[in-house]
Amino acid sequence: TTSPCHYRIQPHLRRDGRKEDKGTKKDGGRKSRRSTQARTM
Repeated sequence: TTSPCHYRIQPHLRRDGRKEDKGTKKDGGRKSRRSTQARTM
């Protein structure tokens, strides 16, 4: 049950992890959210 579990989480994390990892690692996602709030304010 480790292979199917890992396989199922891999695709999910890869799709959401790639976008989230890039923003979290480059701090772009966090800054992007702040920039959006500041612009709207």
